[in-house]
Amino acid sequence: MDHVLGLRCVLCGKEYEVDEVLYVCPDHRDDGILDVIYDYRLISRNINPRSLARNPDHSIWRYKPLLPVQPDSPVPPLTVGWTPLYHAKRLGQKLGMPHLYIKDEGRQPTASLKDRASAVGVVKAMELGKEVIAAASTGNAASSLAGITASVGLKSIIFVPRTAPQGKIAQLLVYGATVLAVDGTYDQAFDLCLEASKEQGWYIRNTAYNPYLSEGKKTAVYEICEQLGWDAPDWIFVSVGDGCIIGGLGKGLRDLAALGWIEKMPRLMGVQAEGSAALYNAWKKGTEEVEPVEPHTIADSISVGLPRDRIKALRAVRDTNGAFITVSDEEILAAMRMLGQSMGVFAEPAGAAPLAGLLKALERGIVSPEEKVVVLVTGNGLKDVASAMKATGEPIFIAPSLEAVRKALHPKRGCRGRKPPAGEHRGCPPEKPFWRTALTYIEPDTIRIRGYDIAEIIDKLSFGDVFYLLIKGELPRGNEGKLIEAILVSCCDHSFLAPSVNATRFAASSGVPLAQAVAAGILTIGKYHGGAIENCAYALKEIMDSDPADLTEAARRYVKEKRAAGERIPGYGHPIHKSDPRVGALIKKAQELGLRGRYVELALEIERALEEEIGRRIPINVDGAIAALMLEMGLDPKLGSAFFIISRLPGLVAHAYEEATRERPFRRVDYREIEYDGPPKRSLAER
Repeated sequence: MDHVLGLRCVLCGKEYEVDEVLYVCPDHRDDGILDVIYDYRLISRNINPRSLARNPDHSIWRYKPLLPVQPDSPVPPLTVGWTPLYHAKRLGQKLGMPHLYIKDEGRQPTASLKDRASAVGVVKAMELGKEVIAAASTGNAASSLAGITASVGLKSIIFVPRTAPQGKIAQLLVYGATVLAVDGTYDQAFDLCLEASKEQGWYIRNTAYNPYLSEGKKTAVYEICEQLGWDAPDWIFVSVGDGCIIGGLGKGLRDLAALGWIEKMPRLMGVQAEGSAALYNAWKKGTEEVEPVEPHTIADSISVGLPRDRIKALRAVRDTNGAFITVSDEEILAAMRMLGQSMGVFAEPAGAAPLAGLLKALERGIVSPEEKVVVLVTGNGLKDVASAMKATGEPIFIAPSLEAVRKALHPKRGCRGRKPPAGEHRGCPPEKPFWRTALTYIEPDTIRIRGYDIAEIIDKLSFGDVFYLLIKGELPRGNEGKLIEAILVSCCDHSFLAPSVNATRFAASSGVPLAQAVAAGILTIGKYHGGAIENCAYALKEIMDSDPADLTEAARRYVKEKRAAGERIPGYGHPIHKSDPRVGALIKKAQELGLRGRYVELALEIERALEEEIGRRIPINVDGAIAALMLEMGLDPKLGSAFFIISRLPGLVAHAYEEATRERPFRRVDYREIEYDGPPKRSLAER
């Protein structure tokens, strides 16, 4: 490999010969990710845009002189690369963007961009004489490796988190991989893969460890620029998890600039899920010190707590004058629908996230509609059919009749009074079942909650886990279940200070059944009793959605606006507690569970801003703490009252039971405790 000069550590800059190290810089252990150094002068003698135009090989190997492999090394038989770049005219017209392009990596052999990296990794393994390759993955890198190793007769060992979508697991098994589903997070699977590979002597495919894998991913940007006639786009939008893809794209752009093949440097926009935004947070702070987060997002391919290729990712964005942006799961699902319905491109959640990011960037004025933008769809939607169904909903269920078809297509027209054929139900057949739900499947002897058997749930999950599963549709990816249980404990009872307790006790004292007494208490929960959680959550989310660079200033601005409008700030102050004892305990628990993040910090900044504004401390109360923690877990603010209701329920049951079993019936209020302030005594005779 004369065209490869060596390897350079991204942390310390130390350089090594190619045969001196295999994976990482010895001075920094597993964090010392290396970058491949090329001799561009030598490369330019062997490849240029003119020679590429004559090259009939439409795969990544058309760029072989720019890849860290031997010129004569055999390559896998699967055709990897040269995926279509669509000019998205219909979608662009809808968005007012005449120069919008979609690069569909779902057309790769195993349906994701990761095939580019795996192809290079497999060639490197064969060059070294390795027979077993291991990888940790949320699914795509694993299925990619399994498919390509199968094509050349190598063995693959795959470590995946147990929450990986079944479609991706199925791919692995079909390709003959040994699949080890780790009962933990992706980060834990990654670490375990490294330990096992070192012990067993397996070749490691992990992109954020093996320096050659990101070199395969960079070929996507070669193709984009070549397919655009070397007229580089203004922006490339790509989803970001571990940071490997965007780091690879950055490397590819540096290659093209060094070779003089492009006249301008495209800007890279890294799109992260709101629930997995460690790189966005670091970029926002202007630092390369990345703080881990507890990931929770529907986009499993970018659900990462501590991005492994974080340095390359952050530098790729910085060096191209790019940016990071975050999107919600709801925005990702909407982008999946938009891609499918306007382009016929079926994207998995992570593949649709870049379009969601583009929509937000347009809305915020970060991107101009006239700019040339490429959206990189990194994986096919068949990888995660369950998420696709969440994006689209169910089909219309009809009876097997033409009349049912008419009713479904034109529900307002009715059945036109036609006589039904023999054997068909009379009248209009139902357009759909009486009830539809994605929560629970039930039939004789079977109960499944969100697809999981109830017996397995009873054996393995906590109440908090099940709460999260029911609401979000997926199992917690971390400690959300434990935090939910802590929240539910925090509001279990507040004695007679709570209207709900008074209502329950009065109802119970009248002799009604326990259910009615508890219901009386629940019905008092509203705007002024339990409602502050929802209101505070909406306020915190609105502030955070504005993408504040400085939480302190954002909090001060919010407090001043509320004060100027004469509005109460929900979630702060308490009639009894000068310092709500539940708040500190909840925040401490969130810290221990790895779920304390920017929403908690914002809530605390508002507390400090309030004190600055009015000159005395108005502490955050339990409602405000719960609001912040809900958002840290990616839960909808609408669920604020739900937390309060479920939390308060055991206390109300206890109060109803105590009132019925310990107190005399029909609790009375002493008439002397009632102050009458109506008209004085008067007589009807005076009329």
